[in-house]
This record gives sequence, C-alpha cells and structure tokens, in this order.
Amino acid sequence: MLPKPNKNENKDDFLTRAMADGEMVDAHPDEQKRAGVCESMWANSRSIDEGVERRELVAEDIELRVVDDEIPKITGYAAKFGKWSEDLGGFREKIRVGAFDDVLDDDVRALKNHDPNLLLGRTRSGTLRLTANKTGLRFEVDTPDTNVGRDTVEEIRRHDISGCSFGFIVDLEEW
Repeated sequence: MLPKPNKNENKDDFLTRAMADGEMVDAHPDEQKRAGVCESMWANSRSIDEGVERRELVAEDIELRVVDDEIPKITGYAAKFGKWSEDLGGFREKIRVGAFDDVLDDDVRALKNHDPNLLLGRTRSGTLRLTANKTGLRFEVDTPDTNVGRDTVEEIRRHDISGCSFGFIVDLEEW
C-alpha cells in the first residue's frame, strides 16, 4: 500500500518518507515522477474537508483498447463486489452489490492518481461511462489527447500501470 500523509505530519517529513518508501519506489522508479506523485498525494490529503472520510480500494484488470484510428479507451473494473479489501488499519471492507446505484447518474470523474488536475474523463461530458453489473463497477474512458492522456496510455501499454483504484465518501457503514 502506498504511503499516505499522517494527520500531524508536515510536508517535508511526508515527502522524505514517501520518496524512500519501497512500494512507492517500485511503483514509480523515476525519481521526478515519484516526487510529482508524492506532491500530489500531499496536496490531495490537505484538500479533504475535516470529517469527510475517503478511502481507496485497489482494483486490477485494466485494459487499453485501440481500434484503428479511434481514441484509445481504458476499460476495467473500478471495484468488484464481494471482494475483501486489503488491511485498512485493523479492518477490511467488502463492497455490496448496489453500492454504486445512487452515483451512476452523478458527474463522476476519472482522475490519474486521484489528482483533480489530471483529468482523464468524466461522465457529464460522455468521456467516462460507468455501468454496474453482477461483477462490480465497470468503466470505460476515452483518453484525452493531452499530456496526461498520452502518458497514461503509454504507461498502460508498457504495463507500468496495471490497475486502478477509486475514492469515495462514506455515507453509511455497518460494523
């Protein structure tokens, strides 16, 4: 699991810890890219409102589809129902069928590294399509012809990126 800023940790301490983290180094061997990811993680952690809980569950199996001269599409499952999460600090979670029913019509965004500045697609514009089926929440993104879009396509093509995650705000929990 990639490092996350601790509640009382300052930026320099987090960046030092995150840059040296083994999983972070494996996921982002290029030091400049790793620094950018760490900076983004820091900024995102500080933009979250107090009291709002956000979590990420990793989902594998993304695909890149390119047909002739069409726009490259990224497809896969953002989440799969009934699968236990990794350890989330002393507990694990499982997503129930129907968990996404209330958000399928919302303006959902596909972001790289959960960074709102790295937009890949959104449902309102039709460049992100979401469907819930018996397996989970399936997505298809028409990648933009931007630096982030082209970089993401290349990183998936090279298998540097092999999975995705999703963030959410918890409405109701059962323990």
